[in-house]
Amino acid sequence: MAKKYKVGYTDGVYDLFHTGHLNMIETAKSQCEHLIVGVHADDVVEGYKHRRPIISEEGRRRIIESIADVDEAVITRFRDKMKLWEKYHFDVIFIGDDWKGTERWNKFEKELAKIGVGVVYVPYTKGISTTEIRERIMLGNRKKVAITMGDPAGIGAEITVKALAKEEVYRQCIPIVIGDRAALEDALGFCNLGLELNEIGEPKEAKGRFGTVDFINLGLLEPKGWEYKKNSALCGDASFRYVIKGIELAKAGQVDAVATAPINKESLHMGGHKYSGHTEIFAEYTGTPKYAMLLASGLRSDRKLCVIHVSTHVSLREACDRVKKERVVEVIKLADKGMKLLGFENPRIAVAGLNPHCSEDGLFGHEEADEIIPASQTAKELGYDVTGPVPPDTVFVKSMGGESDIVVDMYHDQGQTPFKALALEGGVRFTTGLQLVRTAPAHGTFFQQAGRNQTEAASLRNAIYTAIDVWRNRHDYDEPLQNPLPKLYHEKRDDSEKVRFNIPKPKDTSKKQATATDTEE
Repeated sequence: MAKKYKVGYTDGVYDLFHTGHLNMIETAKSQCEHLIVGVHADDVVEGYKHRRPIISEEGRRRIIESIADVDEAVITRFRDKMKLWEKYHFDVIFIGDDWKGTERWNKFEKELAKIGVGVVYVPYTKGISTTEIRERIMLGNRKKVAITMGDPAGIGAEITVKALAKEEVYRQCIPIVIGDRAALEDALGFCNLGLELNEIGEPKEAKGRFGTVDFINLGLLEPKGWEYKKNSALCGDASFRYVIKGIELAKAGQVDAVATAPINKESLHMGGHKYSGHTEIFAEYTGTPKYAMLLASGLRSDRKLCVIHVSTHVSLREACDRVKKERVVEVIKLADKGMKLLGFENPRIAVAGLNPHCSEDGLFGHEEADEIIPASQTAKELGYDVTGPVPPDTVFVKSMGGESDIVVDMYHDQGQTPFKALALEGGVRFTTGLQLVRTAPAHGTFFQQAGRNQTEAASLRNAIYTAIDVWRNRHDYDEPLQNPLPKLYHEKRDDSEKVRFNIPKPKDTSKKQATATDTEE
């Protein structure tokens, strides 16, 4: 049976050949005796798509030539259809119906009609396109990391946009900021960054492209509606809501991890949220009774320092009272688990003493003999690689020298002080014991530097990278869980952090902080 047309023509880039292209070619061939398929040259594609094809023009031509329905495959070096007709003298041209009615093709139709050439609009194949395939390839298996913006009065928005100004972040993950447009726009402005904001409703809408900041706008701030360097209920409440949104998305499996920019405790309390920091918020909203804060710096260097606290935000008197065998054993377990999640197969754990010189056989206290030594012995019997107690004035330097991978310190300032003195730059916090992955930069809100483009983002970037590493490592160390959170992850690496321990709920001890740089954990 004779076909309607003798010579037909269609063209395209065909860089990522798919069923939509095949449907077009099969439909065209069904209506013409001889089908010519034009393959756009590399320079032509670069001219209108502003990127060169992945496959060379000759490679793409050979692919098209190999299709049975194609009688002739040619490389085309212009897009003008009249010039193409002058060269190939086709009777009909086939084009996708998504072009029908456009100004460009209305013009071509009229010009081609004058020389007796027909235009056939072929139905667009739904559900597939080269752009979608390319985006899927680019997205790959990158994990989605929610970045909560922190206190708007601090450096949270600034370090967030600066962290995302590095292309390497997008090679590793799909970052999704949870915050406010007003604060992000302000930070982009005073940091002189040419990034674009892409407001999305949910994580699956994220483009994950370098140069574009995907963000969920909670709309809690008006432009210039807050003041940098100043505590306020507005900013405290906003920072809390960013965190809760991140937790909700992680629990729902819409993001794989959460990296939190710094919040300010005083503002948090002013906003009506009586928590001592991020750690306690995550613990309560995930139903986690056993957890600890782990700080890490230089993980892949010869100056590594990692510490984990037996107690955090309590008075020094109460911190001493909390040094109990059971608690120390639990933190040793969490230290082991946390370091494995950070990529250390057999962590070496040093346990600090509480008293000067580990009490010198009882001369300066009894906690070592009564609690810490028995805890270390129990942990060894359980198979953990533990040394100690080690005098607290040397244990951290020894650890940085390579004698251990992590130090279990007995109270907040015992670990925080050497960490901030020796290893703060680029350091990260990781809450071990949670069912979710949560990391953070090791520094606070830096109120004194807020709004001035003076803060580096290395620590937040490292927190993002650490979140990715933890997510990927956790499946190797999974343990049974009696009461899992609903719907976390549904991929092959379906993992949840399972080790927990009981800790008394922190008392409401809201007091003004001595400095603005140490107000977030």
